[in-house]
Amino acid sequence: MDAKTRLSYPGVKGGVKVQRLAGRRVLIDFFGCEKLIREISPDDAKAWRVYLTEQDLSEATVNKRCGNAKVFFNVAVKRKLIASDPFSELDSRSITNKSRQYSLRRKDAGKILSCCPDAQWRLIFTLCRYGGLRCPSEVLALRWDDVNWERRRLLIHSPKTERHEGRESRIIPIFPEILPHLQDVFDAAEPGTSWVITRYRRTNANLRTQLKRIVKRVGLKPWPRLFQNLRASRETELASDYPLHVVTAWIGNTARIAERHYLQVTDQHFERAAGPAPTGPEKCVQNAAQQADALCRTASYPVSESAKFEQKRGSATQCEAGLETKGIEPSFPRCDRGVLPLHHVPGILTMQPFYGRQA
Repeated sequence: MDAKTRLSYPGVKGGVKVQRLAGRRVLIDFFGCEKLIREISPDDAKAWRVYLTEQDLSEATVNKRCGNAKVFFNVAVKRKLIASDPFSELDSRSITNKSRQYSLRRKDAGKILSCCPDAQWRLIFTLCRYGGLRCPSEVLALRWDDVNWERRRLLIHSPKTERHEGRESRIIPIFPEILPHLQDVFDAAEPGTSWVITRYRRTNANLRTQLKRIVKRVGLKPWPRLFQNLRASRETELASDYPLHVVTAWIGNTARIAERHYLQVTDQHFERAAGPAPTGPEKCVQNAAQQADALCRTASYPVSESAKFEQKRGSATQCEAGLETKGIEPSFPRCDRGVLPLHHVPGILTMQPFYGRQA
C-alpha cells in the first residue's frame, strides 16, 4: 500500500475525496505502508474490522469505514490489481443514529436568525432551515440567474448528486420564510454580481464553525450535524403538509433516505395531536368538573328514598339470573337461597297498587 498503489477517483467531489483519503489512512494505520494490497486476505479484513470496533467507534462509523474500504478495493479489482475484494463480506450497511437527530423549533430558529451578523448569513441560514439546501455546496452554487422572481421559484444545483441522471438540479419554491432575506441580499448586491452568496466563498470560510458560534451566542447548545439537521427539520415540517414525493423532490433525496435519516417524530407532532391546552374560562370549567367528579367518588351523601328504591331494584335484578320461583308463594323467602318472595320479583313490582284491593 505504498505510493505506487494510490488510486484516483475521477468525477468524485473534493469532500468525498477527503473522506476516501481518510479511509485509506485508517487502512494504513492497521496494515502498514509496506503491505501489498494483493496480500490482504478476507481474514485480515475481518481482523481490521475488529480493530475498528476496539477504537470505541460507533457501529455506524465502523460500517462507513468498511464501505470506504470496499470502494478502494473494488477499484483495484476493476483495474485488475487484485483478483477479488477481501472486504466484500464486511457489513457496511448505513445505520441511522437516532441520538444524532435533532429538530430545530421555529422559535429557536428565530433567535439564531436575529443573531446572524449580516444579510448574507441570514439568507444562508434560512436557505438551510426553510429551503432544505445542503450547505455549503448548494448554497454557494446559487446564482441570481437561478432565481425566478415572477413564479417565486429557485433552481438548486446539486454537486453531490449531479453524477446521477436527472438529479443534477431541482426546483423549490421561494418559501415565505426565505423571500424577505433573499430580497435584502438582492437589493444590496452590486450590479453584475453573479453569485448570490459572495462574502463566504473563500476556502477557509468554515460555515459550520461560524454557525456553531452563533448558536452558542444565543444561549443554545449546538446540536449534532448542524446543517444536515436543519435540512431534516425542514423536511419533517413539509412532510406534515405535503405528499412525500413532493417533499423529496424539493429537498433532493429519496423517500427511503428521508424515512431512514431525515423524518423525525417531534414534540410539535404530539402537541398538534393532543390539541391546545384549555385556558381561561374553559380551564376553569374543566377544573370544576374534575373537582366535582372527585367529590362524587370520595364524599358520602345521604341516600334518598328513591335512590334506595333503585338500589333495591338493582340488587333484585342481579339475583334474577339465579332465581327459582315455585308457585304463587315461594317456599324460601331468602335471596341467598336462590328463591325470592313474589313481591321482590322486579317484574311484579308494578302490580303493587292492586294488592289488598277488594274484588
